[in-house]
Amino acid sequence: MAKRRQRRTNMKKYTKLWICLLAFGMLSLGSCSDFFEPDQDMVLEKKDHWDTHEKVRRGLIGAYSELQDVVEEMIVLGGVRADLLTVTENFDADLKELNEHNIGRNNSYVDPRPFYDVITNCNELIANVDKALVDPKFSEELRDAYKAEAIVLRAWTYFQLAQTFKTVPVITDPLGGIDGEYEPDMLNLKQMVNWLTEEVIKVADAPKLVWGEDISDQVWDRVFVNRNALLGELHLVAGNYQNAADHFYSAIITDGGGKDDSSFKCNKDETGGSWSSFWFVAGSGSAYLEQVTVIPFSAFRRQTNEIATLFSSVRSGKYLLKPSENAIENWTTEVDTPRDPRGLFGSYGVIDKRKQVTKYSSSTDDVFSIYRAADLHLLYAEAINRAGNPDEALDVINDKLRDSPKSNGIRGRVGLPKIDLLQYAGMEDTPQNLDKLEEVERLLLEERARELAFEGRRWNTLVRFATRSTDPSILADRIAIKFEKADLPAEGIRTKLSDPENWRIEFNMNFLKNN
Repeated sequence: MAKRRQRRTNMKKYTKLWICLLAFGMLSLGSCSDFFEPDQDMVLEKKDHWDTHEKVRRGLIGAYSELQDVVEEMIVLGGVRADLLTVTENFDADLKELNEHNIGRNNSYVDPRPFYDVITNCNELIANVDKALVDPKFSEELRDAYKAEAIVLRAWTYFQLAQTFKTVPVITDPLGGIDGEYEPDMLNLKQMVNWLTEEVIKVADAPKLVWGEDISDQVWDRVFVNRNALLGELHLVAGNYQNAADHFYSAIITDGGGKDDSSFKCNKDETGGSWSSFWFVAGSGSAYLEQVTVIPFSAFRRQTNEIATLFSSVRSGKYLLKPSENAIENWTTEVDTPRDPRGLFGSYGVIDKRKQVTKYSSSTDDVFSIYRAADLHLLYAEAINRAGNPDEALDVINDKLRDSPKSNGIRGRVGLPKIDLLQYAGMEDTPQNLDKLEEVERLLLEERARELAFEGRRWNTLVRFATRSTDPSILADRIAIKFEKADLPAEGIRTKLSDPENWRIEFNMNFLKNN
């Protein structure tokens, strides 16, 4: 955590702006390893910051570069508080607080500053991008494209905060901080979702940026936050299920190049037989087809991805977190099925006689996926099920997405048999008593655990399902069982998490005031 703190941008209103620049040689990108190259010696006067296309481009890249500092928080907050990850004997005090849901105000993993560094950079670009119109190379169409990307990135960032905290301060001023008597509006999740949906819809049809034509530049298509995916999530949380399904479908089909293109389709033939190759090196092979939005890293540029150190006991690993017994049983309890490749030797393994998360390689150049194809398929299934189409949702889980010839479904892609809903529900010949929607909902929660374990998504998934069903036990029981299986006291956890008021964290404004 100390390394991350060193990179933070001060949010107060300076007369000079230190920005994270990329040495890209004007508008062409060299290679995937050239992401987010910082030049710490360059200082730009504010009056000169936005007067050319190149400076606007660098400003947007600077905003995206700040995402590298949010990854660890996303993995930890989305995993440790839920049912699939737990702490090892090497835990520190902050991780112990999260695991036991007794979170102190100064816990380093609930520090919002990395997220506000992204927001501040976006605010600056949104407020100043018009100044670049003095550059003959900078058109109004480009202005609209850059502004849209900044608005969407800011919206995604605020959405992450709103899912974590009870209320979140909204800052839209360029270089805005919280000091003096300034009191920003504080929005809860519902209010935030309403505002963000309006913001993203306004720019949803704006031109998209295209940088470079060579294969090494394709990864830029995967860096910008996918607009349809974000709108789908916002509508899903708001309960607008058909709208959510439409946006997820557009993200998969339209943004994935059409029905006959393998991109984003969960296509079995394109994986090379290796499920675990989907999220490592961006811009190549099956990983490129799976990744929808990623955060890239570059060890060469001293921007290392150290996710694996949280889970590994070898080399420089800290081995702070490990799979819970809940997680392992998700892959091993299905009867009469082949071994799930997403479990042992996929998402976890046994190293040094200890169970360890192996989903992330030891390479410090690996990308981190914000959105990937399987997640979009499962989100689509979740939305279309709640929109009243459980049969279609079950198809997505099993082996197909509507009429897309390239989609093999979530289970079909990894060679697992289709699930028969009657057998899954423990019923034989009484389909008239089967509540398909609720059974598919339960199945989706399990399938998300198998496919997306340890990727930082689980806590928000549990909250979303429990909120929608008005059944806190969906969340509370699963997390209590994590403690029971570890022979630890569980009833206090179950009681606390049975109250939805305890699902989100109080926002500590001192983090933003004490920069």
